[in-house]
Amino acid sequence: MENKDKTENKKVKSKHLKENNKKETKPIIEKIDKEFKSKQEMPKREKEKINKEISKNILIAIGIMLYFYFISLGSVNIQTEIFSVDLRVFSIGILLGAIVLFEISYKKENTKLCIYGIEVLVLAILTLFLIYIYTIYPNAFNLISAWMSLGFAIYYVSKGIVIYKKMEKDYYKSLSDIKEIVKKESKKRK
Repeated sequence: MENKDKTENKKVKSKHLKENNKKETKPIIEKIDKEFKSKQEMPKREKEKINKEISKNILIAIGIMLYFYFISLGSVNIQTEIFSVDLRVFSIGILLGAIVLFEISYKKENTKLCIYGIEVLVLAILTLFLIYIYTIYPNAFNLISAWMSLGFAIYYVSKGIVIYKKMEKDYYKSLSDIKEIVKKESKKRK
């Protein structure tokens, strides 16, 4: 009988221990879940930073599309000789802008400005080609300039997507505790 009582006491004690453990671990698990969920959601500041970078590129794309639109309007409304001179002036002006961007990016060692400089350089080269397209294929000029505008739009939309993915990846990578754990472990081993 005593063995039976001892066994029942052990069962009761183990049952109480399990219940106490559940009560103690429940708040800990809830804290961990809450922290995990908070890290999964990107803070408003990070979202604003990403949106700012993407909106810059969208504004540049809109500006370039408007540029090509006004070039197409000019081809219809301006005399041929004057329009070809205008295209040369635009090409040289845009080329000078690209050179300025390259110089600034070199002095500041800014990769983003260098990329913008390359984009402006491509725009200057395309504007230079538009002179020859206008003289050789005047009927197809508006269509070709529209295709160039569409090409820039596609480029900037894909660039926006890449920027979003990269900045999102960098943010979540910065949240990772793995680097800190590895540093702590390597210090302990030394």
